[in-house]
Amino acid sequence: MMGGICALVVGDAEEDETELCAICVHVMVPGRPVRVLPRCTRAFHHDCVHRWRTISSRCLVCNAWVTQRSQGPNRRHRPPSLI
Repeated sequence: MMGGICALVVGDAEEDETELCAICVHVMVPGRPVRVLPRCTRAFHHDCVHRWRTISSRCLVCNAWVTQRSQGPNRRHRPPSLI
């Protein structure tokens, strides 16, 4: 598990059910490992999601947080105001 992201292996799919990695837009190959985001359950290639996490903490497709967040209010970081 990588920061709440589960590792799975792609299973065989019907020809019309082929899934693509939304990051690199290549086919998810049966038998190859993928990473599944915990909140939206979307799957991406391991290397793709690892690189994506260096630039964003949200899903590329639906904008859900990649990792579980605290149950507190949704507050954005605000820089201190200048006086």
